[in-house]
Amino acid sequence: MSSDNAQSAYQAKGETQSAIDKTIDELSELAAKAHAVKQGYIAQAHITKDIAKAEWYLTTKSLVIAAALVVCLGTGFILMWGSVLLLLGFLFFKLTDSIAISVVILLLLQGISLFFCVRALTQVISQIGFAQTFKQLKRLLFLNRSNKNAR
Repeated sequence: MSSDNAQSAYQAKGETQSAIDKTIDELSELAAKAHAVKQGYIAQAHITKDIAKAEWYLTTKSLVIAAALVVCLGTGFILMWGSVLLLLGFLFFKLTDSIAISVVILLLLQGISLFFCVRALTQVISQIGFAQTFKQLKRLLFLNRSNKNAR
């Protein structure tokens, strides 16, 4: 009987050892898979970083191009407005035969157009959300008027 007990104890010990080995193998496999997942996330993070860097580069490039196009558009508007003023000046001069009257009329037209441009700009800026900045700008730009009124 003692040999049967010894044999069953040996078998139980072998089965326990086999279960421990199996568990260790499964844990090793799980650790390898976790490492692979970690490496995948690291690779994905590097790809995301590269994409963000490329998007930033394209965004800055697009902003530079957009700024250049805005300058070109502004230049075109200035040339067009100058041409309109020259044409109107010539017509007013032909109608009145007076350079002074033509200049005064053109200055009035220019002042009216600037007034409407500033008013439109004020409305746009107030909608954007720069209200406080614009108030500070008004205070800064019209500081001389308030100082004159205080005297």
